[in-house]
Amino acid sequence: MPSRKNQPSPSNRPPKPAMAESPETDSFTPREFMEVLALGTGTEIRKEEYFEFLKKKGANTIAEVRAAIGKLTGHSPGELHRLAPETAFEHTRKAENIRKRIRASLINNLPFLKGKSSKEEREKELKKLSGKANDYIKEVTEQFFAKDRAVLQNIEVTVCDDMAELLAMTFSDRIDPKIKFEASRKLALIKLMGEIEDYSEAQVDHARALNFMISFFNRRIHDLPEGAKIGAIFPRFLISRHSEKDFRTVSAEFSETEPEIKEKNTKTTYLPSRRTVVTDEKGDERIIYFSMEPRHKTPHSRLTKTFRYNSRIGEKDLDRNGIRMVFETHKDWLDFSKKFQDELKNDIKEGLIEQLENEKNKEKRNVLESRLRNIDSSIIIYETKDSLQGQEFEGSANSSASSLRIMKFRMALTLADGRQHQYEFQIFLPDGYADATYRKGLSWEEYNVDRFFDEKVDELLFPPRIYPHINREEIHKKMLKQAHQRVWNGHAH
Repeated sequence: MPSRKNQPSPSNRPPKPAMAESPETDSFTPREFMEVLALGTGTEIRKEEYFEFLKKKGANTIAEVRAAIGKLTGHSPGELHRLAPETAFEHTRKAENIRKRIRASLINNLPFLKGKSSKEEREKELKKLSGKANDYIKEVTEQFFAKDRAVLQNIEVTVCDDMAELLAMTFSDRIDPKIKFEASRKLALIKLMGEIEDYSEAQVDHARALNFMISFFNRRIHDLPEGAKIGAIFPRFLISRHSEKDFRTVSAEFSETEPEIKEKNTKTTYLPSRRTVVTDEKGDERIIYFSMEPRHKTPHSRLTKTFRYNSRIGEKDLDRNGIRMVFETHKDWLDFSKKFQDELKNDIKEGLIEQLENEKNKEKRNVLESRLRNIDSSIIIYETKDSLQGQEFEGSANSSASSLRIMKFRMALTLADGRQHQYEFQIFLPDGYADATYRKGLSWEEYNVDRFFDEKVDELLFPPRIYPHINREEIHKKMLKQAHQRVWNGHAH
């Protein structure tokens, strides 16, 4: 936690905590898996794209993806190509026997199914994931290509929840190229959605992380007026004035009442707030207010982020549980940060002491005593990026905006009972929050559009060779314009 006197620097910042093990054992990333499948199969392979991929990634990636397909299905891609005409949309006894054999291999070899004890449970899980793959593509299509019916997934693929049948569609030269690709895309999404849901939480307890943090704030941070109950909020309004050209924030301040705004390019944003008592460097106490918004990434957003960064499953999950906070002044944030860290340490320390009082086993007592002596190691802060006071923001994604005024940092907690939680905190001051909400080219809505197109997720899910009619540059510009209109008009009072 960056404090007033000892803000972490690259040289003194604690080491990045270990991640939970990922079920992804492949040497290639999910994006590379999708890219190889998008090259096509059989006579549909485009030589120009194939050799372009070889230049960028090398032959090993293609060989490794093909080997993985062979391991999962029990058949090499060449064998699947030879078998496909006999199985795709065929209902003979021979076709069903081939599909049955492939289905059995998939059920036994897909790693994320290993926790399911029966064949019926595994088949049920695959059908459920098939529906989730459909939902993901539908969500992306409606978000970015809502009026383009030519992008819609073919019904042959949508209604099919049998991976063996989807494989036959993928490898059969008798099938339309669009259906072939969409079948392969759905196969990949079933595999990847399964891996995301199976992502190990043995080391990191993501499921209860936000619940713990909100509970902690209620127990140790929030200051309630007399007679108020837990969870009580203070209605506050952020009044921001914006420039004519790009809607950059000219000024921003809080009001405890909602004003009647008639000025042009002025916005009123409701930010329900909490309050706490902080102590400054001189030892003087004062009450400060802050807003707090928990953010939890869905499996869909986690999958898209995996594609964007060309990372492995779980590798970018460190911000899976996020907390966005807005403070009135920089001093408020600095004083709050010290209290926040101190209270976290005290909370963990009290839990360790309670365990120690009831523990008789000598070895376990030694562990608890060691943790008490090294209480600072229970809270690890890393990857701090601070542009709150006008510095250039250095984001990790191609679509990150350098003019964003924000502090971001990751926090790894080890609680008294040994459970681990990971968080990403985003800290704003009034002008930075107003910019991130309303400024043209900087708002969150526009960022969602930019990262989809700038990081080529659109080409991964809807490759140009299958969807040549898509004018991506025009759609990108149109979507950005619509995104800002939604932001500006949606927050108007």
